[in-house]
This record gives sequence, C-alpha cells and structure tokens, in this order.
Amino acid sequence: MSAGAKAVKWIVVVTAVMAWVLLHVWLRTETVRVGYTVRAGERRMEALIEDNRYLRMQLSSLRSVDRLEALARDEMDLSAALLARTVTDREPVAARAPGHGRDMELAEARVLPRD
Repeated sequence: MSAGAKAVKWIVVVTAVMAWVLLHVWLRTETVRVGYTVRAGERRMEALIEDNRYLRMQLSSLRSVDRLEALARDEMDLSAALLARTVTDREPVAARAPGHGRDMELAEARVLPRD
C-alpha cells in the first residue's frame, strides 16, 4: 500500500470519527434542549391548573346564594318579598354562546308576578 493510499484511508477514518462525535454532541444538546422545553411546559401547565383551581373557587364564592342575596338587599334595595319572587333561569351555554365555558351558566334573573 502506498503512502498516498494510507493517507486517504487515515483521512476517511478521522472524518468518520469526527462526524460521529459531532452527531453525538448534537444529539445530546438537542436532548437537553427538549428536556428544558418539556419542563417549561410542565411548569406552565401546573401554573394554569393552579389558576383554574383558584378561579373556580372564586367563582363559587361569587355565585354564593347568601352573597347574592346580601348584594341584592344592601346594594339594590330589594326587599325579602321581592327576593322570594326572583328566580334564575339556567340554559346551556352552547345555546347562547357556542364554544364557551361550562355546560350551564346563569342566563338571566327575572321577577315573577305577584300571585
């Protein structure tokens, strides 16, 4: 084997090893990058779940019958007799606003006529 053939063989081997090393480093780097991206998404999801839990609790307290009666009595000057005749209608949200929120939502409140 001539010296030129040995040099070419050596260059091919070194090039193949360098390509393998570069591929290995790139794959490791991408694995770390994807791991950080996944973890950031998990943290965002946990934060959104916590926000959702807080907002559901706040919604529940805002829809409390005792709170609404107190607001009606104190801020709207509605009497107990008028409050007793007030009913709420519930209808599917999908019927009013497609693609929004829960399946039932407070639609309107109206006062029934006196008996």
